[in-house]
Amino acid sequence: MGVFLLLLITGLWALLILIASIRPNPSSVSRFELNRRAKTSERSQKLLHRDEQLGTINLILQLKSMALIIIITLIAVLLTGLLAGVLIALAIAAATLWFSTFNWISRIANTIYISFEPKILDAIGKTNSFWRHIHTDSALRDETFHKIDSKEHLIYLLERSAEVFDLDERRRLVKSLSFNSRKVSEIMVPKKKMKTVSKDEFLGPLVLDELHALGYRQLPVIGKDINHIVGILSLERLLSLDIRRSLTAEKAMQKNVQYISENDTLKRALDILMKSGQWLAVVVGDDQETVGLVGLRDIIDALTGDLGADDTNEL
Repeated sequence: MGVFLLLLITGLWALLILIASIRPNPSSVSRFELNRRAKTSERSQKLLHRDEQLGTINLILQLKSMALIIIITLIAVLLTGLLAGVLIALAIAAATLWFSTFNWISRIANTIYISFEPKILDAIGKTNSFWRHIHTDSALRDETFHKIDSKEHLIYLLERSAEVFDLDERRRLVKSLSFNSRKVSEIMVPKKKMKTVSKDEFLGPLVLDELHALGYRQLPVIGKDINHIVGILSLERLLSLDIRRSLTAEKAMQKNVQYISENDTLKRALDILMKSGQWLAVVVGDDQETVGLVGLRDIIDALTGDLGADDTNEL
């Protein structure tokens, strides 16, 4: 009799280890996406139903583990007495937790579990009136695996979503999401690439043709050097001026110049330009010297994820 009980404890312990090693994880697809797909896909409906029952499944596994521990404790008490039996049961419970962390045991347990899962789900469905009255919140809830905890997390997911978005779409989305934290210095035309016009430059037909050939709609007008920008020359405005006689850039320019720090965010730069009604801003460094230019178009391109926003010089 004693040998039989000892073998029984061993068998029940092995079963306890297997049950404790089962990890019924949710679908790799988010709950939102499963709900969307379930409208047209029977397979997604089944996956959604399974995910909704994971809390109940986890509870059932816990109840089975508790029942096995109780049975093992009772048998151990019968074999060795109350105190020794309880100590043996506690040792078995501790050892079970340790063995359940072994990957190879977990693989075996989950392989066996998967073969029985349809029957478990069917049994839950038949006894749903009982289980729905029991709180079955589980640590394996879908949100634990699929919730987005930060903007950085979302960007991380987007960068790895090759099966959903192509490369250009991923780059556009990532750029748009990082808009509020990006600095003006990231998209500005640097000082060494700036095209400028001297305030004393005469804007005759030949000069205008040269300016048009540059491909810029607006150009800064400088005084004695590039750190002294005195106005903005709009080529579109020049088209409405009488150029039968030469005008200097100083007479044709708009005198109000908007300045933005290179450390300002693109969001702040957009607010400044929108409120001022300007299309172009001079970017200055900490020493208030000119370090570049930024146009409203470049900022909007960065907001919408235009892939050329970082390297365009068209203002």
